[in-house]
Amino acid sequence: MFRSFLQAGFECASIVWPKGPLKGRRQDMHEGTGHIGAAVRGHYEMLKSLGIHTVRSGLPWHKVLLPGRWEEEPIHRAFRVAAESEMEVIWDLVHFGFPIGVSPFDPFFPELLAEFGRRVALISKQYGQRLWVCPVNEPSITAHFCGQVGQWAPGVRRRGYELKRKLARAQIATIRAVRRVDPDARFLYCDPFEGGRWQFEAVDLLAGRASAGSVGGSAEFLDVVGINHYPHFKGPQIARCIADVAQHLSRPVVLSETSHHDGHPAHHHENKGAWLRYVLDQCEQAERGGYPVLGVCWYPAIDSPAWNGRKGEFWSHGLFRMDGTLDLSLTDVIVQHGSSAAKAA
Repeated sequence: MFRSFLQAGFECASIVWPKGPLKGRRQDMHEGTGHIGAAVRGHYEMLKSLGIHTVRSGLPWHKVLLPGRWEEEPIHRAFRVAAESEMEVIWDLVHFGFPIGVSPFDPFFPELLAEFGRRVALISKQYGQRLWVCPVNEPSITAHFCGQVGQWAPGVRRRGYELKRKLARAQIATIRAVRRVDPDARFLYCDPFEGGRWQFEAVDLLAGRASAGSVGGSAEFLDVVGINHYPHFKGPQIARCIADVAQHLSRPVVLSETSHHDGHPAHHHENKGAWLRYVLDQCEQAERGGYPVLGVCWYPAIDSPAWNGRKGEFWSHGLFRMDGTLDLSLTDVIVQHGSSAAKAA
């Protein structure tokens, strides 16, 4: 299904902080990690040298929908570099951030996101690659931090489930708009699925399985399901989580985000390579149980600024650092896995 089983993701959140010392400021992770301009091509080439030909990244909606107009050049630039680099990209449209003047609670939000998706699909056709879209990254997390606890813009509290419904409507409208332009487009839905009674709430709204009121969901809007899993999660082990998601949703599964933050107090593996080896073992265990995993994405590819906005603080969880040096414990496992896969083929 993908050009490479092992994948990498470029942190692309664009959070606006509604309160505190960063009030009103946007934390653009593409800019914070240097994944912009001419550097993008170099990042792709570095990954390809390791056998990684599929990545997750984002299209900067806040730079495309400007006050009173649409600016499409950022979309063209992203697709042009990906096509010239022969890199398969799964594009996030919303990754924890919205354009100026746009709130996911707005009644016109689904139509705005659908229009963004339509323009992305039209431009994609000019560059000759199969289009992969993730309309809303982690809707459960987006609803929690934007609509339940108010930590991210629009800073709303105690309306988390309402926002899950609104995000489901927006995803449905966007998938429809993209398919009208490109019937062959594929879609990724990803969430943590950490266990507990709420883990399927957002996806069941999209898939039409929710019992409490309809938002127009249907199984047709669920394509490939991504599981985002990190060492500090307290839910079931990865193999069990894969089985639970596959059984519940009856869809192909990928591990759409995972990484190891060196120095994180809750991370008990020796290093990033040890964590990836554990992840791959868990995927093999799931496959032996009848639940194959179609890809594993190390997220993020580059060490990123701290999500708390603390100036100068970087998290050591990337495949490579801002200066381009690689994490050797991680690349050793990636190269070994690639060699093993080639021999098996």
